[in-house]
Amino acid sequence: MEVRKKNGDPYPRETLFEIVTSLQTHFHMQDRLVYFLHEPQFQRIKNTLDNRMKELSREGVIRPRQQVEPISETEEEKLWTEGILGNKNPEQLLHTIIYLLGVHFALRAVQEHKNLKVGQYEQIKIMYDEKLKLKYLLYSEASSKNNPGGLKSLHLKPKCVKAFQNVNNPDQCIVSLFEEYLNRIYIYAGSECWECRDLRAVSHTLLSF
Repeated sequence: MEVRKKNGDPYPRETLFEIVTSLQTHFHMQDRLVYFLHEPQFQRIKNTLDNRMKELSREGVIRPRQQVEPISETEEEKLWTEGILGNKNPEQLLHTIIYLLGVHFALRAVQEHKNLKVGQYEQIKIMYDEKLKLKYLLYSEASSKNNPGGLKSLHLKPKCVKAFQNVNNPDQCIVSLFEEYLNRIYIYAGSECWECRDLRAVSHTLLSF
């Protein structure tokens, strides 16, 4: 038995793996808990899949990774000039903070934004560099996709990143915007957690501009 595309070409190795796991899920939905890649009675399936995936790798039949194109400086400036980013209203300020935190601290997963807190266990602190005479945000990672905080993560060093004040362009300064955002949201939210889901509701009803 062989599985191929309609035109006869072989499926990439990733697709073969997904076919096997999809069949396994189908059985689970029928209350048949089989595990093709873990149970001894299915060792032949596992070995066949493994060998075929290795063959496809040698032949170069691999699904290309889809990477998101980075935003250029020109594109980012357009976001500011067109009012998508800024601090003219609550929703705009919220979007701006989410974007800037992602850019400066590599917070890309939704849960990383949701886990951010203020107060005793805050991950982002407003600091001051005496030597440079500049304010900056200090982000100290609590948990992330690559460092979930379990036993296997004990040897990992938490990420610490600084984002300095932009004195040349204060309207786009992450420190100033973060201070404004935090002051507004913390006063009205009254909570140590400022996850995006709650803030959208607060931004429409409680924040005054």
